[in-house]
Amino acid sequence: MPAIETARSFVNTWDCDENNHLNVQAYVGAFAVAAAQFRAAAGISADALGIRRLRHVRYHRELVVGDYIDVASHAVIGAADTAAIVHVMTERSTGELAATAIDRYAPAPGFALDARFVGEMPEAALPRGLDAAPVAVTAGTDHLLAHGGAVTHRGLILPAECDAAGALFDRHYVARFSDSAGHAWDHAGITRQWLDAHHCGRVAVEMKISFHHPPIAGDLVHIVSTVTGYSRTTFLLRHTLFDSRTDRVFAVADIVHLVMHLDTRRAVPLDAECVNVLDARVAAGRTQ
Repeated sequence: MPAIETARSFVNTWDCDENNHLNVQAYVGAFAVAAAQFRAAAGISADALGIRRLRHVRYHRELVVGDYIDVASHAVIGAADTAAIVHVMTERSTGELAATAIDRYAPAPGFALDARFVGEMPEAALPRGLDAAPVAVTAGTDHLLAHGGAVTHRGLILPAECDAAGALFDRHYVARFSDSAGHAWDHAGITRQWLDAHHCGRVAVEMKISFHHPPIAGDLVHIVSTVTGYSRTTFLLRHTLFDSRTDRVFAVADIVHLVMHLDTRRAVPLDAECVNVLDARVAAGRTQ
């Protein structure tokens, strides 16, 4: 695999969540570093690569305090002038796969890279519970609220959360989705009281972010979350990040979640009480 090392880091206590494992935003923070390092090493200009439309992340293994993080990256050139940069994160001391990310772009015509930086799409990175296509914007806040959605976050984009060009850092997109999660799970019928009673925690196993307009410092934002599906052990949430002043969509995140028992660290099947609420939320969304 013609991948190059693009990030090396460490799991610190302050990057871990209530489940005592690395928070999803910290994984994405490492992938953002890897993306920048890869573009620099491969000599890719922003104009040539074009706008990033989507990032698809799969979480394969829990990372905990003291674990070593390595990321290797390479490009995949597709048909019809499409390109992706793939990032593979491992725990360095064991070599175990921890997470993967695919960044999809629509580059300028004729985009090409030195073969040293181009490889095949690893099977482990391919979408599993979500499709590969970006999500188009079809509904505003009021429409989503009228069809089973709930406001799960309100916030302000701070200068410290933005890059040198003034756009929101990747990890702070995900920080907002992460901060909305508790409210969204409650809305989906899997409440904090239920989780505490069953000694369980909230886990994301796959995430797809469709980017539309980058928020900048000073923007007021809110998230409307909807339930889009469920299975025996997983359920799907869609978080739409809006500009609170204009109702313009900044990004849409689709996330596959599961309930994890905090002792066994294994998935717990959803019980009938939870399924009844999930079913009602999905049905409300289908009336759109």
